[in-house]
This record gives sequence, structure tokens and C-alpha cells, in this order.
Amino acid sequence: MRAAHVRIEKAILYVKEPYSTIIPQSLISKNVTSPKDYTAFEGAVVLFKGFGKTTIVSFSDGTTVSKLEIPNEDIIIGDSLPGH
Repeated sequence: MRAAHVRIEKAILYVKEPYSTIIPQSLISKNVTSPKDYTAFEGAVVLFKGFGKTTIVSFSDGTTVSKLEIPNEDIIIGDSLPGH
């Protein structure tokens, strides 16, 4: 499924506001530099990226798992960190 970009478990997500404020701050990456106006996150899962105008991601705040639909123009999906 990774080749079809349907589910990506080990990616770095670069997300613009206001969506970046919804994802738990504990997932902000300390290892990568973000493009201007984006915040980098580690630990979220891309559930679906493909057809349409949005990407669906999920993330945990430690107690619950939430899903978020983000417009494609507000998210960049990067490669995982080396060794992950």
C-alpha cells in the first residue's frame, strides 16, 4: 500500500496553520527543519493520500487516536528519518 500512497506510517509531515495547531505539540520534530509557514511532525500516520483534494492523517495524544483531514495545499509529506 505504501507504493500507492494509501498508508504511510513513517513519514515526516509538514503542516500549515490552522491544521498544525490541531496536531499534538508533542509530535513536533526536533530533528528536521521545516519550510517557511510549516511545522514538521513525526509520529503521525498518513491514512490516505491520493485522489481528491485532501490527505487524511491520524495521530495519538497519548490517550486517544484522532483523525484529521488536511487540504493537500496545507501539507507536505516527506521521507522518514534515517534509521526509521
